[in-house]
Amino acid sequence: MRVWLHRHYHWIIALAMLLQLAVYTGIGNNFNSLFVLPVTQGLNISRSSFSLALSLRQLISFACTMISGALFMHFGYRKLAMIALPLTALAYMVLSMSQNAAMIAIGAGMIGFCDAICSTAGATRVVNDWFHRHRGTVLGAVSAFTGVGGSLICILLTDVMDGSGWRGAYRCCGILVLAVAVLVVLLVRNRPEQMGLRPFGEGELPKKKRHGAVTEDHWPGFSMGELVRKPTFYLMLLCTLLGCMLCYFAFYTIVPHLQDQGLSSSEAAYIQSLMLMALTAAKLICGFLIDRIGARWVTGICIACGAVGSWLLASATSMNSALLAIGIYTCSLSLTTITIPLLATRLFGFRAHGTAVGIFLSMVSVGGMVASPLINGLYDLMGSYVPAYRGAAVGLLVVLGLYLLLFTLAEKDRARRYVQQTGAESL
Repeated sequence: MRVWLHRHYHWIIALAMLLQLAVYTGIGNNFNSLFVLPVTQGLNISRSSFSLALSLRQLISFACTMISGALFMHFGYRKLAMIALPLTALAYMVLSMSQNAAMIAIGAGMIGFCDAICSTAGATRVVNDWFHRHRGTVLGAVSAFTGVGGSLICILLTDVMDGSGWRGAYRCCGILVLAVAVLVVLLVRNRPEQMGLRPFGEGELPKKKRHGAVTEDHWPGFSMGELVRKPTFYLMLLCTLLGCMLCYFAFYTIVPHLQDQGLSSSEAAYIQSLMLMALTAAKLICGFLIDRIGARWVTGICIACGAVGSWLLASATSMNSALLAIGIYTCSLSLTTITIPLLATRLFGFRAHGTAVGIFLSMVSVGGMVASPLINGLYDLMGSYVPAYRGAAVGLLVVLGLYLLLFTLAEKDRARRYVQQTGAESL
């Protein structure tokens, strides 16, 4: 049995990362929406003040994610996670003792230091090192359970809030993260070579598509030095920033928005929990589809679902209309996780993947940092989230157009590189 487990340790790594993301990101999925009303009422602060304090998390997360590639290269995931996870647990204890928005900002900032390690960037690094085949499916499955974790944690924290208030809920979050830290120490290793193994699928010939091109994961692409001189690199940054920011509008405010629309607090929490559960299926499907039809098609589908879902959420006033809207909208949330690293590989190759993905994922943090105070500021100004939701729907259609432009320009860059390579080889 021990020999069999050692030979198949790739899947133990995948399971460990699945559980770690389910707890860490599952809590993060409830970080804004579930706590906004009890915390603002308990501390007597405005929603915009609360979201502005939380935005320090995204600001620090942005800076750390930018350099995450270099951090993983020098220290490895395991050592960094052994520091980051206990620090996150401590941050939730700080949040539980908060007396004002400044203390909320301190706790959120501490979590921001850890996001680059314990969230999508870290999981992507581990999966890339352990899996050369089925990478999209595995990463989709690993990140999908953030939805299951978020849904279960939403139910748990709602019950804890009923009995011990929002301070008790924050303490519960700290205990859960500390348990995950023990799991990481016991199970996770940085690379398969450390256990005498090879990455899953290493050395296997890439499959051919009908037109004869190799699959997306096997194109060498551009170096980082070449990439920063290409307009497509900056267009990808812009698309990632705008797409994630607009998708986060509803994600951060779904519970208070639905309560403003006439649903009860329990009905709104149920919708939030259902959304996070549906996110599991959405990420699994997106990961599978990326391996089948490509990251570009899946990205376009996510953007379109975000636009339609945001528009429907703006006018949702009953459980049925909210369920329909959230079912469509949830498909867009894969845009903030698994599509970015896999799309970057498709467009730019794997040579600069480690550094470039960290930079692209940092735009997710910037999008969240801007989205939360912006939409809550608009609420304080207009007294409703509805105009912001409708604006997000229109904005996402614009982003879809920008992505189509990006795909066209990136294909031209790839074609020129192919001509250069074949020309050099013929000489």
